[in-house]
Amino acid sequence: MLPTLTFTLPLPPSFNAQYFTHRGHHTLTPWSRRYRDVVAYRLFEMHWDDRLSDTFLQAAQRGHLSLLLTFYFETPLRRDLDSGLKIVQDAVVSKGLGVDDSRVVDVRLIKRIDPLNPRVEVSIDIVEQWDWDGDAGEALDSLTFKLPIPPSVNEQYTIVNGRRHRSTELRRFRKQVQAIVEEQQIATLLPASLRAKRKPSYLAVYADFFFAPRNRRDVDSGLKALLDALCAPLEVNDNRVVDIHLTKRTTSGEPFTLVQLEPLADWVFDAQHPVLR
Repeated sequence: MLPTLTFTLPLPPSFNAQYFTHRGHHTLTPWSRRYRDVVAYRLFEMHWDDRLSDTFLQAAQRGHLSLLLTFYFETPLRRDLDSGLKIVQDAVVSKGLGVDDSRVVDVRLIKRIDPLNPRVEVSIDIVEQWDWDGDAGEALDSLTFKLPIPPSVNEQYTIVNGRRHRSTELRRFRKQVQAIVEEQQIATLLPASLRAKRKPSYLAVYADFFFAPRNRRDVDSGLKALLDALCAPLEVNDNRVVDIHLTKRTTSGEPFTLVQLEPLADWVFDAQHPVLR
């Protein structure tokens, strides 16, 4: 078994600074392109110094990948945890390692703070065998429920008269999620402290994406649409989500997303910096 590949990167630009509209198309901003180049050069340096071996690169091309991304922000509630996943995964996996994003089958995001040294700590493991079926057949509890598959990034927005608008697919998905949340009264099962300004609690979100067997969707492509659609009817701010775990599965039936919510009474953002109230 190959050792875990670990390294540190600067924080990516915020979601609103990652893209802009140019001639009717979504285009990476200069900050995003510069970030991708910085990440690629960091991995090139690691390869040159033998911290990234040829054996690891060859195994990544053949197998699948598991990512652990720990984001250290300057403050606990200013940035959403999901906003940096896609650009970091694209920069590390596609541009840095030269591996197809669809080979990433397991992603975990953790939110921490370090005001003096904001960063992303990255850990990558090679997954030699993967359980594509998951636990879809197990009984669901009150905070575990099924949702549709969110639209991919390219299907979430459309350009009209030079301005970005939610696509028909994204609006439909948000309405479907709202209907399921209201029908199952999921918001009433969450503690009121999730919405409190003083002494707040936090939320962990686990999502298994069950795609069709031949679907090459990336596991990161629907996270932001999922969280935005889910947090709105729950009346929970996205910035209260401090732990996210995503997995990629397959199903022979209708594709779906299996979501589990776990309220957290407290969360240690950093051992040196206790929770800021």
